[in-house]
Amino acid sequence: MTDAEILLQNVKRICDRRGIPISRIEDKTGYARGHLRRMVTRESQVHIDHIRFYAQALGVPMVELMEGMLDE
Repeated sequence: MTDAEILLQNVKRICDRRGIPISRIEDKTGYARGHLRRMVTRESQVHIDHIRFYAQALGVPMVELMEGMLDE
């Protein structure tokens, strides 16, 4: 699993738990809707800024979004 897939999975888990759509979080980060899915399909690198902006938008620590990334 790529880091982009893990980030998407972790954001989705938090959004599902809170009952909010991912698109709302993407709007809060300033990224376009579908940003996370495009990162996965394009096999983009996840930058620390991506994690920081999503963590701020969700109100969670960055490490919560990084769970599973360092397991490889």
